[in-house]
Amino acid sequence: MKQIFRASLFMGWIVVLESCNPSPERSQPSINQGPEVLDAPVQRFTFEVFKNADGTYGFDILENNKVMMHQHKIPNSKDTLGFSTSEEARSVASYYVMKLGKKQQPEIHPKTLDSLIERY
Repeated sequence: MKQIFRASLFMGWIVVLESCNPSPERSQPSINQGPEVLDAPVQRFTFEVFKNADGTYGFDILENNKVMMHQHKIPNSKDTLGFSTSEEARSVASYYVMKLGKKQQPEIHPKTLDSLIERY
C-alpha cells in the first residue's frame, strides 16, 4: 500500500512538472494546426480606392485578393455620384472591411455614413 501511494505521488509530480514546463511543440504555433493559424497573419479582407471617370472616387472590397464588391458610388444614396475625395472612399471602405472581418453583413446605416463622410 505504501508503494502504491509513493508511485501515485511520484506520477502526480511528473504531471505537475510537465504542465509547468511547456515543450517547444506547445509554445510554438505549428503550420499544421489548421486554417486559424494560417489566416492570422494575413488580412482576409482588404480594399482598393479608385478614381471614376467623372473624377469622383469609389472602392473595391477584396477577399483574399479577389474583388467581392465594387462600389463606384456612395452607398444608400439616390445620387449616382461617387465620393468627393479618396479619403471619404477610404473611410467607408475601411468600415466595410471592419464589418466583414467581424463576420457581419457589409451594410451601412445612413447615420454611420454621415459620420464617415462630410457631404452626405
